[in-house]
Amino acid sequence: MTSVALLAAKGSPGATTLGCAMVLACAGSGAVLVEADQHGGDLALLHGVSQSPGLAELAARAKRADPGSGDLLTPYIRPLAGGTLPAVLAPVDGAAVRAALNVLADRPGVLEPPDRTLVFDLGRTDPDSPGWMWLNACDHVLLVARTDLPGLAHAKSLAERLRDQDVRTALALIEAGPYPPAEAQEVLGLPLAGLLPFHPKHARALTDLEKVRAAACGRLTERAGQLLDTLVQQTQEVPVP
Repeated sequence: MTSVALLAAKGSPGATTLGCAMVLACAGSGAVLVEADQHGGDLALLHGVSQSPGLAELAARAKRADPGSGDLLTPYIRPLAGGTLPAVLAPVDGAAVRAALNVLADRPGVLEPPDRTLVFDLGRTDPDSPGWMWLNACDHVLLVARTDLPGLAHAKSLAERLRDQDVRTALALIEAGPYPPAEAQEVLGLPLAGLLPFHPKHARALTDLEKVRAAACGRLTERAGQLLDTLVQQTQEVPVP
């Protein structure tokens, strides 16, 4: 199993878009999106489906489960967009998300099913949020940032916190310009994992019920899938102690 955490700074969107694109590209090989934004989920509303069963129900089930209960995650994976975008949906209410994440924080094994690639959309997070612990639990952490002035300015403070707390993090840069990737890396002090095209039309399509399937053919989804494939390969190449 491979787990990837995506986060972004306030005022620097992109984590949900990247998460959707990654899973849309790699759902056939077991990728699943887990909404875990402490401010509340969006996908249930955007896709016109119920929030339940989802993250809150998974947390309730995990709280009652005995150790070694097996795969608890699968019953809560929802086949959005005709199954092309499998996801564990978070409640719209941020307080309910935070409560679920606090429960799951003590039970990280619940989210480790075999033969899955889990992409956690942590959205805007900080060291005081319950989602922060997943940064150390995941195999890879990506800070999503745009290469324009507002994007880098907002991401800089979060990058400093990640470094201060020794969270091994890489950058997923959205090429919104005008700054080149090398300069963005220098400003944020983090290595580059991948570059993504700035394509607002495709980004909107990824969260649009009527257009999400068509977005699977877009360049943004293709690049996101390549990035996820690379991360999975890197995980598989790490020797087991």
